[in-house]
Parts: sequence; structure tokens; C-alpha cells
Amino acid sequence: MGEAHNIKGLWTALGSWLTHAGGVGKTIAEWMTHGETEWDMRQVHLHRFHDFQNTPTYLLRRAARITAKSGTPAIRASR
Repeated sequence: MGEAHNIKGLWTALGSWLTHAGGVGKTIAEWMTHGETEWDMRQVHLHRFHDFQNTPTYLLRRAARITAKSGTPAIRASR
């Protein structure tokens, strides 16, 4: 969650479950209007990732691993 570092005004709230929608919406609204939230957002902050975690190779491997663990059929990625 958070504002994209390279596109001002683009906010994300990805990967949250429907059961968390109320809290996510409240938190994003607080963040956008006040610049801070009621809760510590470090564990879900958009900028918590390292540079290597934003490469196509890493993302394809990670997506394949997550879908394999969830039992969801993975889309075969070209290598």
C-alpha cells in the first residue's frame, strides 16, 4: 500500500482481502488526506521492497512459487 514513488498521486492498495476492505479504505484515505495513518504501515508499505525484487526474473519466479503453494494453476512464463 502507498503512493508510487515515480508517479505522484498514484496510490495502491493491492493484495488485500475483501475482509480487510474497510480498514484498507480508511487507511488509504487517512494517508492521502493527512500524510499519516492511525496504524504503522511499514509491513505493507509499497516501498518496503528491494530493487532486485522489482526485476522481471524475480517477479516471474516469485509468482510461480506463490501460485504453486496456493493450488492455483500458474500461467507458464517464458524463460
